[in-house]
Amino acid sequence: MQLSSLPHREPGIIFIEALICIVILITSLVGNILVCMAVYRNQRLRSNTNLYIIALAVADLLSAIIVMPSTIAVLVSGWWIIGSFLCDLHAFTLNFVLYVSPTTMALTAFNRYIRIVKPNQYSIIFSKRRSRLMLGCAWALSPVTFPFQSLQGYKIMVSSLGMLYVTWFILAMLGLMLTTAQ
Repeated sequence: MQLSSLPHREPGIIFIEALICIVILITSLVGNILVCMAVYRNQRLRSNTNLYIIALAVADLLSAIIVMPSTIAVLVSGWWIIGSFLCDLHAFTLNFVLYVSPTTMALTAFNRYIRIVKPNQYSIIFSKRRSRLMLGCAWALSPVTFPFQSLQGYKIMVSSLGMLYVTWFILAMLGLMLTTAQ
C-alpha cells in the first residue's frame, strides 16, 4: 500500500484544522446522541417522521465515530498512520454516509410533502412497515452506488475487504428490514 502525505502546513494551520474537526466531531456526537436518546425515552416521539430523523442521526453518528477521528489523525500527522484495515473502513464509511444521508433527507422531504399535500393518503403511503422498508432499501442499496463513483471522476479502489463491508452492510440492512417490518 502506497502512502501519500499531505503538503507541508504551518503548525498553526494544523491546529486550526484539527480544532475545527474536533468541534464538529463533539457537536455531532452530542447532538445525534441526544436525538436518539429523546426518541428512545419518549414513546410519543416514535413516529414515522422521526424514524427518518433517527436514520439520519445514525448516519451522522457513523461519520462521527469512524470518519472524523481518522480524519483528525491524518490532519495532525500529515499522513495515514492508522493502517490498511481502518483505511478501508474509513473509505467505506465515508462513501456510505455520503450517499445514505442525502437519500434519507430526500425520503424525509417526500414524507413531509405527502403529509402536507395529500394528508388522506399519508397513512397508506407511509405506514410504519413501508417507512422501514424504504429506509432499509436506501441503506442497503447505498453501497451499490460505489462503483459508479468512478464514472463521476472519482478514483476509488474497491478491495476485497471493501466488498466484504458492502456485503455485510447489505445483509445487515436486509436482516433489519425483515425483523422490523411488520
